[in-house]
Amino acid sequence: MKNIRKFGLAFLACFSLIGCSPKEEPSSASPASSHEPEISSSVKEDKTSSSSEVITPKEEEVSLTFHWNADGLEDTHAVAAKGSYLPFPEMKERTGYRFSYWALDAAGKQVYDLGNTLDADTVLYAIWIAEDANCITITFHNNYEGATSDVYMKMSIAKDSRLKAFPGIARQNHDFKGWYTSTTYEKAVSKITKYSADTDLYARWFNIDVLEAEYTKLTDLTYEEDPNINDFGEKIGHGYSSDVSGTGLIFKENANLKASNGYFICDLYYKEAFIQFDITSDKEVTDATLTATLSAEYFDMTFTKDNWIVSVNGTSIDYGTIVLDNVPSGRDSANKRPFSTHNLTNSLHLNQGKNTIKLITNNSTRHDSTGTMAAEAPMIDCLTISSSATIDFDAHTDNIA
Repeated sequence: MKNIRKFGLAFLACFSLIGCSPKEEPSSASPASSHEPEISSSVKEDKTSSSSEVITPKEEEVSLTFHWNADGLEDTHAVAAKGSYLPFPEMKERTGYRFSYWALDAAGKQVYDLGNTLDADTVLYAIWIAEDANCITITFHNNYEGATSDVYMKMSIAKDSRLKAFPGIARQNHDFKGWYTSTTYEKAVSKITKYSADTDLYARWFNIDVLEAEYTKLTDLTYEEDPNINDFGEKIGHGYSSDVSGTGLIFKENANLKASNGYFICDLYYKEAFIQFDITSDKEVTDATLTATLSAEYFDMTFTKDNWIVSVNGTSIDYGTIVLDNVPSGRDSANKRPFSTHNLTNSLHLNQGKNTIKLITNNSTRHDSTGTMAAEAPMIDCLTISSSATIDFDAHTDNIA
């Protein structure tokens, strides 16, 4: 088996003291968004300055100004990629004080949300707290092997108070699932949590596994595996006006589709047509997230569990409603609807060992009285699983060799 994974997030560049750039506000049950567009790396080390020198951003970059908000401490200037998360400059020391949080004003009334992505030039002010018996420090740990530093960042607050803002955090090929009081994740923390002593918090991560549709089994099939195969053991596809078979179901994207691996599956336009993802999980999980990246051609389409089945180990998932609209009409191959990602479930149950996920066309909706397009089905780019398990995908990479 081959374990095929795609990086869902680019690993954000870091400054030296407190780690990587934040991703999202913590939540004990935040849904994974496992197939998001990649986030560019943020601040580059050669574009930082501890003096008052302002760095001019390039296109698709924003400028950052960190006012340390204390006599004798010069501003730090930097640039970061649009769409990335706030990077942290090397922390400066202030005698008798500890850093508490970033704000949009010098008085600290407008707390900067560390879960925001950067879309404009930003000016921030360091807010400090007196270093006395009433001051405690919350230490956030990256909590994964290979991190640049065990400590992600530190924030100080008054005893028996709440944090002003939680840092988000990003890690390549993983989903951040919140901050916990231990590495065994018994207790998650939230905005209402109060702290009475110095506290260590640990990031929880889920793996992101991308299952490319073009790597599913399309040839060398038996009738037991797919009763609709042709005499050569190839999966059959009915298109708009012609049929395809085997790897002919794989199409190479054009520039506007944005398929994750450059290819996708199409022409499953008949009832009972399906593709199957065979995976192996190293343990049983019940809280994985499953998403599908889909598009449509020729016509707007709406799918529910009744007309397009998502089956996991023989059980259909009720994923609600998927609407694929704004589909360009006609058969212009250069003008297609870009792929979009749709959440199927946040409670995916995977068995330890082998698991099968099927995407099945279950309708006979025709749009023309002639032609071979005898049902509605989406174009399929990939599935994405976010979970605490280690997953191997039986990937037939020779399909596009």
